[in-house]
Amino acid sequence: MIINEYKKTKCSYTITLENVRFAENGFKIIEKIIKHFIVSDKLFLGFYRTDGINITSKQFKEYEKEIKDFFELNGEFKKQDTYLAVAQTIINHNFYKIIPHIFDYYLDTVLFNPKISWDTFEKYHFEYMEHTNEDYIINNYADLIFSYFDSGDFLICFNTGKYDAVNIRNIIDNIIFDVENS
Repeated sequence: MIINEYKKTKCSYTITLENVRFAENGFKIIEKIIKHFIVSDKLFLGFYRTDGINITSKQFKEYEKEIKDFFELNGEFKKQDTYLAVAQTIINHNFYKIIPHIFDYYLDTVLFNPKISWDTFEKYHFEYMEHTNEDYIINNYADLIFSYFDSGDFLICFNTGKYDAVNIRNIIDNIIFDVENS
């Protein structure tokens, strides 16, 4: 796993854990990072294309059903077109059980505590190819956003007016250390 950082705009900073999926406890690291930074139990998720490169065809079908069942019981899921879908949910114990399956099932998943309405998010995500993860921060749609993409990379993008980049990096380093040494 390689950790890259960059500041693209004056108000956003990004830390990417490249190939975290292939770390021995990669999904545990992701879970602990999400748990640490999520500030409310309401989440919006955006999905781009199914993927399944790291799972068998049997797992792909199982995950498809599990994901559908999860959102039927714990929120809302809306397919936008052939490639795009959005969901909203409340975080609970089942969320952390399903999130690795979601990450393996979709090519790109964004998730965040929203500062916008569901309708605004639906419209914004439908224009997926026209914006970046940093745009969620720049447009004040979220203070922090997570993205899992390219079958193994995990990104944390945050508002530098609310979060200190050095502090965030130290927290991530400590989480990685704790997981790897537990």
